[in-house]
This record gives sequence, structure tokens and C-alpha cells, in this order.
Amino acid sequence: MYTILLEIDGSADCLAAVQAAMSLTCLVPQSKVVAQCVLDTPAVWSFLGMGEPGLVGSGPYFQAFESIKTSLREMAETVLESYRARCENIKCFTDVVIDEGDWLTVVAERARMLQPLVLIGKFTLARVAKEANATPAEIAKAISYPVV
Repeated sequence: MYTILLEIDGSADCLAAVQAAMSLTCLVPQSKVVAQCVLDTPAVWSFLGMGEPGLVGSGPYFQAFESIKTSLREMAETVLESYRARCENIKCFTDVVIDEGDWLTVVAERARMLQPLVLIGKFTLARVAKEANATPAEIAKAISYPVV
């Protein structure tokens, strides 16, 4: 069975990626889609700007971090539920996962586990490089599968 790793976030660009993945499953018999939604928790912690405890200690920052993470997980579940509903109409085999961590590391890890035929998402190497704070060459090295 061939696997298509689909990176989703609910955006308009993501919708195009979903449609591309669904089209590909129709063209490639015995294929399945694994839809992955990544909660970039290091980016959330960085956003809070809390490296070391300061005036108020880390407690309030940790509470804010947990609250944001819970909201992001709920949003990811909503996105994945919408994705599942679209898949029911197409009758394709699909799995959904929510992963937490550094975006590049998590996607590369999932790709290594699945060894997909292709990785489809709403990204370009330049965008991923910027968000992952890496060069396009580092991205290509970390994710050695065709990217659409």
C-alpha cells in the first residue's frame, strides 16, 4: 500500500492540498492518506518569550502555554473532523494524527515512519525554511520524500 502524507492546517491553501491528495488516491490504487496536523509547541513557548523565570516566575507563562496548546489542539481536531467529512464523500482510506513539537522535526519523523510516496502540503521550501528556521538544503535533507 502506498502512503500519502498530507500536512493540513485548515487554510485555503490546505484545501487545495487536500484536493490534490484525494485526486492522487483515485489515481494510485491501494493508497491511503495520513493527514497530519502539527502543533508547533516550541513556537508557542517562544511566542510567550519565556526563556527563564523573571519577575513573576514561570507559573503564569506555563498556564498561558497550556491554555494556548489546548486551544490549538481543539482547533486541530476541528480541522481533522472537517477533513474526515470530505473523505467520506470520496471513499478513500485515511488516518489522521495530531503531533506536537518542532514542525520540521515532527514532519520528518512522521515521514521516516511512514515512508510515503509523496508529502503534500500548503508549503514551499522557502516558507518551511523560514518557519523552521532552517535552510532549504536542511529541509531537503530532513525530508527526503517528494514534496508537492
